[in-house]
Amino acid sequence: QAGPPPSPSSQAASKTAARKLRGDLDAIVHKALRPEPAARYESAEALAQDVRRHLEHAPVAARGGAFGYRARRFLRRYWLAASVLLFVFVGLVGALAAISMARQEALRERDIAQVEARRSKAVRDYLAHMFRDAGQHARDGEPLTAKQVLDQAAARVQASFADDPATDAQVLKALGELHFYLGDYSAAEPLLRHWLAFDAAIADPVAGADVRFTLAETVHRMGNPDEARALLGQAQAFWNTDPERHADVLLTSRALQARLQREAGDTAAALETLEAALAQRVQHSGREHFETAILATNIGAAYVQAGRIDEGIAASQEAMALWRALKLGSGNDALNTLNNLAAAQFRKGDLVAAQSAFAEALALRRQLFGPSAATAALIGNYARALQGLKRYGDALEYAGEAEAMAQRHAGSASPLTQAARITRAELLLVLQRHEDAGEPLAAFMAEDTSALPASLQLRAALARTENHRHRGEADAARQALAQADALFATLGAEAEPFRANLEALRAP
Repeated sequence: QAGPPPSPSSQAASKTAARKLRGDLDAIVHKALRPEPAARYESAEALAQDVRRHLEHAPVAARGGAFGYRARRFLRRYWLAASVLLFVFVGLVGALAAISMARQEALRERDIAQVEARRSKAVRDYLAHMFRDAGQHARDGEPLTAKQVLDQAAARVQASFADDPATDAQVLKALGELHFYLGDYSAAEPLLRHWLAFDAAIADPVAGADVRFTLAETVHRMGNPDEARALLGQAQAFWNTDPERHADVLLTSRALQARLQREAGDTAAALETLEAALAQRVQHSGREHFETAILATNIGAAYVQAGRIDEGIAASQEAMALWRALKLGSGNDALNTLNNLAAAQFRKGDLVAAQSAFAEALALRRQLFGPSAATAALIGNYARALQGLKRYGDALEYAGEAEAMAQRHAGSASPLTQAARITRAELLLVLQRHEDAGEPLAAFMAEDTSALPASLQLRAALARTENHRHRGEADAARQALAQADALFATLGAEAEPFRANLEALRAP
């Protein structure tokens, strides 16, 4: 037969047999039957050795020395060791890739940390210079108040950091937060908004959520609950992308969430939010913790607003016990708790205890913190306690002070300012100064009152009804009384303190 003989695999009776013959055995037969004697096996022993090598899965001489073939033979012969080596190799490659990625991440985090460190240093340096200047001013003349120091710093900060707007915004964030914690919301608001203007350039979503939350707290106190709700929602949406990481601040935000719910008329939802948050906070942080005391304070206020006075007093007393255990019994937040406790006693009708508690809290706040929105709130509450004790002249003086301070630190439309106006109007009416009472009532109505707490709107409607009647303005009096009736019907237990006044005005 001319040419090479056919391969054994091509003559096999089945595909399975052909597959077994294909490769090494085809090559061995071809080599044994080569027409050229020099190309054949040197001896029968050489042929037998190649067959043995095939059976042992070793490379056969008939296939030559190609690297790919020899590698496949090696892997087939030593498959277990090769698998282990392959596993180790893949693991090493993976480890090297992970190390490389970790190194890149470390470098990125290092760069972020370095930028943050530079920004933090800029803030520290600026604050250090700010207080150094305040100290110099104290040596040269009258000492500056904390608010004056911050105001001067905010006025200079843009020029100081004009070449680095991101750092500029970071400094303003620190100053804005300081203004907020001092209770100067009118000064805090523009600084926090300035930070948000640089949000994209700063590219720090954690800080962005933090600023939105502080701004939400600020605008809420300034009488803008709709924007507060939107800002809080944005902050909480970011925190909920990783709720475990942001559990602490999510729990902190529940207090504002509950206040907004309560002011929207959903007292039950507000209490549910606070009670759930308190249980989670105790589990997360323990009972003797700053944020636990904050939530206990808010629950006390919410109970009082819902007419559950005794529960409100108990919760406020528990909060005060926590503040004392934390050695913070004279701190800003403890004073808020003491204010709430006094307000609960006022609502319960224990006016002497309420006046005493308000007086104690006010003396401490004036001494430690000076004028602020929080101080104005306390002065306004003290004025109402004096009003309840029929010390109308003293109460009127405090109400006027509260209104002026609240307007300066929280804005004219804030619930704080509006509440002080109504207290002043009520006192002027009691003192039969009806013409004078028209001024705070007109200032009240000049602002948007729709977002104010319903209880405050009820007080205003009652005062307006009385004033219009004394001035002979029958139609205006009927309209105000109708508004008072509608508000009373919606308020439930919270309206009970005003029942006698409303019924007196309903009488012909």
